[in-house]
Amino acid sequence: MLKRIFIVTIPLFLITLAGMCALPFFTQLPEMSENAVLCIEKKEAGKSTDKNVNGGMILSWPQCDGAYDYRTEVFPAYEGPEAAYLNKNGTECKCMIPAGVPVDKAVTIRVMPRKQIKLFGFEFYRDGMRGVEVTTYLHDNTAYTLNWSIDPDNKTFTASFTGGCNDCYNLYKKNAQGELELMRSISYKRSFATGADGELELRNNPGFVQLVLTFGSGGDFPLPGEGENVTFVMDASSSADHLLVKQSVTQPVVLSRADFTDTILNLKTEDLGDNRYVLSWNETIGDGYLVQYRTDEGNWQTLAEYGPEDERIYETGHLSSYRDHSFRVAVRSDDAYVTPAVTAVHTEISETYATVWPTKELNLYASADKKDKLGSVQALKALCVLADEGDMFRVYTPEAEGYIEKNKCMINLYDYLGDLCDYDITNSYYSIYAAHEYAIPGVSGEVTEGYENVLIGNGEFLVPLLYPTAEKLVSAARAALNDGYKIKIYDSYRPYVATRSIYDLTEKILDLPVPDERFERLDLNRYMILKEAGYLNEKKDDEVDDENDQTALLPDTPETRLMQAIAEKYAATGDPVPLEYRLDPSSEYYDPTLLQFDSFRTEMLGSSFRLSAFLAQNGSAHNLGIAMDMTLVDASDGEELMMQSAMHDLSYHSIQKDNNNNANILKSYMMPAGFNFITSEWWHYQDDENKKKLSPVRCENGVSTEGYKVDDRGVRYRKADGSFVCNDTIEGRYFDAEGYMTE
Repeated sequence: MLKRIFIVTIPLFLITLAGMCALPFFTQLPEMSENAVLCIEKKEAGKSTDKNVNGGMILSWPQCDGAYDYRTEVFPAYEGPEAAYLNKNGTECKCMIPAGVPVDKAVTIRVMPRKQIKLFGFEFYRDGMRGVEVTTYLHDNTAYTLNWSIDPDNKTFTASFTGGCNDCYNLYKKNAQGELELMRSISYKRSFATGADGELELRNNPGFVQLVLTFGSGGDFPLPGEGENVTFVMDASSSADHLLVKQSVTQPVVLSRADFTDTILNLKTEDLGDNRYVLSWNETIGDGYLVQYRTDEGNWQTLAEYGPEDERIYETGHLSSYRDHSFRVAVRSDDAYVTPAVTAVHTEISETYATVWPTKELNLYASADKKDKLGSVQALKALCVLADEGDMFRVYTPEAEGYIEKNKCMINLYDYLGDLCDYDITNSYYSIYAAHEYAIPGVSGEVTEGYENVLIGNGEFLVPLLYPTAEKLVSAARAALNDGYKIKIYDSYRPYVATRSIYDLTEKILDLPVPDERFERLDLNRYMILKEAGYLNEKKDDEVDDENDQTALLPDTPETRLMQAIAEKYAATGDPVPLEYRLDPSSEYYDPTLLQFDSFRTEMLGSSFRLSAFLAQNGSAHNLGIAMDMTLVDASDGEELMMQSAMHDLSYHSIQKDNNNNANILKSYMMPAGFNFITSEWWHYQDDENKKKLSPVRCENGVSTEGYKVDDRGVRYRKADGSFVCNDTIEGRYFDAEGYMTE
């Protein structure tokens, strides 16, 4: 019985034991994902000097569930594993591809997960169900060149790759924690194919790749702040089925704000209207910026200074009417030079901030509809226009801003028309009134009465004209400019005291002989030079050139001047006969030739004119602010056109019927604009239309710029000489070091 049991039990035991031993070999084996990818990454050290031999690469793969270890094989693609370069088992999901594996021949890389089986103290290994196998070239991924560049003008950073066998290029930014953040990536569809010789060939490999980042407004990143650095690194990789070959991360590129700072300064101008502009410019190298304005003398005057972090915007404020204005922005720097950027604007005609003078006392209203009266303004008081509203000027007064009737005001053409016309008010410094070619004593070469405050600077004149008349002048001046000419104004408003003075002084000398010397004009530049040198200091009333010259102490009358002229003529002859005998008609020595002269009368009036043809005796259109004395100049060089006589030649040589062609050209501009002429002067034009329409009043005295002047910065007080009150009090109001009124 026992024997039978033993015979039955032993086979069952053996069968069970065999099943138990075989069971581990038939359980589930590890299997790598069908999407598993092998990754090859360049080793940092040990690179071979042979370009056809790899310098050592790290092979890695994803972990496989259930795998005890992995068998890694690298062998020639067409020779099989027997000639393997690498046959290694290991538990890590990576291994080193040894140096010496050729890069110019196809190789097969195989990674197989394995299962470990332990039985009765023995270890057995079995390959998994699926591994990863690829055939490729181990192209040396270091065989590319990385370059990077910065374009400061366009604020771009460009990383350029050339060569290599990569199909994916990546750009990373290193954050504050040292971690890499992918910024840009570009990929190409690269593939391998079998060539005619049976070798694998690389297809669609890019030869040149660029990754571009933009900085600044509207870019990928803001510009680095002052003292801030931004670090970038790059890598490249190639991929195929189940294979990714990664290049190691490049050396970092560290960028700062200075790297993106331009070396070229670009200046932009925006027109805001009403002769106001905004300047803006780009950031450049340097320590800051200077905004400058070109003065009339050609110098650059600094208006504002900016630090490197300041907003690069400058508002010009209201610019003076109808002039060329040049601005530039210069860079402040001790160790770099950037060419300054210059811009020029030409303003339009504007009444804003122009000086006006009421021709009579005017009501000052609170609004343009004249409903509420604030007070009144005096005749010929200098006021500053704040705005032109309908029929009214809004003006500044120290008590209040208000409105006055603009048709009853004269406006300063220098402020209003700017460079549309030229100006030379010679009566304000060296009058050129003359009797043909001879100086009129007390008139020629003198400052005319009433013009003492008209020249307020080197070349800046007050040029008052009734506002409606000034508006008409615009069309004539534009017409001339279109033809290449400019109207040059020698006189506009003339106070009645000047008219009367010139007439009276000239009338006194009509019958006196003309001097031997011809009158020589003194232009403004020479006048200013001589005045600065002290050659034009005015004499005091009690000064005489020669204390022994008794004739200088005689009353200055036409009779004394005539006697002096006769005495000088007699002395020049050396005649021994006493002068009284030569002048006595009853004497046998009487010489009537001593009484014969070329007089002012003959030089000026000839035989058919009276003095009133050239000089008003009882008032003129100039006294109303509606007349001008003018000529034409070449707009390109400022040279005056030749007329039939000199400006302010008070003689019959200047009459209109003798106009030359140039004088008729002047007439062709003025007549269509609504001006009339007088027959005795080619230079005189007046606005009879507004004389009839507005009935302007005659003004007695000269004008001055003294009064309150406003600009975008505030209120100033201007003196009669054109300067501004600074660090002083006027009418209870204090003006600071720059001349602006404080609160």
